[in-house]
Amino acid sequence: MTTQLMAFLSAKRNRLKVYQNNNVYLKSGTEFEIELYNPHQNNILAMIYINDNLISSSGLVIKPGQRIYLDRYMDTPNKFKFSTYEVDDNKLSNQAIKNNGKVKIVFYAEKRSYFTISAPIIYNNFNNYDWKLDGTCTYPVPQLTTTEGITFISSDTTSYYCNTGNCNLSDISGYSTSATISTNQPTKETGRIEKGGSSNQKFESINMEFENYPISTVEYQILPESQKNMTLQDIKMYCPQCRYRIRKETWTYCPKCGEKL
Repeated sequence: MTTQLMAFLSAKRNRLKVYQNNNVYLKSGTEFEIELYNPHQNNILAMIYINDNLISSSGLVIKPGQRIYLDRYMDTPNKFKFSTYEVDDNKLSNQAIKNNGKVKIVFYAEKRSYFTISAPIIYNNFNNYDWKLDGTCTYPVPQLTTTEGITFISSDTTSYYCNTGNCNLSDISGYSTSATISTNQPTKETGRIEKGGSSNQKFESINMEFENYPISTVEYQILPESQKNMTLQDIKMYCPQCRYRIRKETWTYCPKCGEKL
């Protein structure tokens, strides 16, 4: 498969502008869609990750030449919505929010049948996670350990030193999980993808098998508009003399009236 599989983010079916590092900027409360297109001659399976979590054990099958605007979660009829909130601007908070707003689409090719005389065909089930009957997914949770000499910063900005070879946060003398957060810390706006309004989009079950290994992955990260670096393209500037719009940062004189800029 040489033709590129396509995935975009859109709002009201208008594609959102993509900036450096595949970042997209939205206002809080904006509902959006994931546009998917299959240019191949075979069916393609798309598995959707939101905030770096797989949203369902079921995937979306895209037929040859089909374009889909997915506006909802797979297991609930709620639309995708971007919502913002404030956090402390420090290393601990930045680590906690690093997956906020991430959208990842992983594509899998449809399985093909190969026949031999000496051996039967064996297929492996598509199952990347340990899914339970109630729809929840089990993830391994690693224990937080450190090596000697690491300094921890608590929520009240007090530093505590780990003086053993292998210690947890609970082993650090003076560490308190109920410490008061300092009001002097700078804050920043972040945003997560949450459940929005009700969607009319419907799904139907289909019996197909797909390969275990992906053929393509597309990733974006939605950020609040407050984190967007403004450029001349975002800000409309005009000549102070004749009000002609300035379209290039390199212009030193107005091309219409000659006014120095």
